Amino acid sequence: MWSSPARDEREQERAQLEKFSLKNRERRNLGGVASFSFGGEVFSGVTLAGTFTVNADGSVSATTKNSLGEVLHLILYPTPDGNAIAFVQTDPGSITNGVLTRGTPTRDEQ
Repeated sequence: MWSSPARDEREQERAQLEKFSLKNRERRNLGGVASFSFGGEVFSGVTLAGTFTVNADGSVSATTKNSLGEVLHLILYPTPDGNAIAFVQTDPGSITNGVLTRGTPTRDEQ
């Protein structure tokens, strides 16, 4: 789980809490759920699914689609121990970025 304050292209505060996992590393699938506030509106239980590719430099390129219909393109930069991942959204007009930190997995994620 992580908390990531960010601003969008309209300079609105966006705070979010997300749970994210690389579901199947062999198939390169990822998924998660997010709750966030944006422009004063709260969104809860927004699911996301997508794919990822590990790049030659160790970064990870990911494409996700959430249950609101938004498609996001991200580059992730994991630390060597995997306990933190810096990310940046690469879609035109986006300035969303942050740092993800490893949380304690729930029983069904172990």
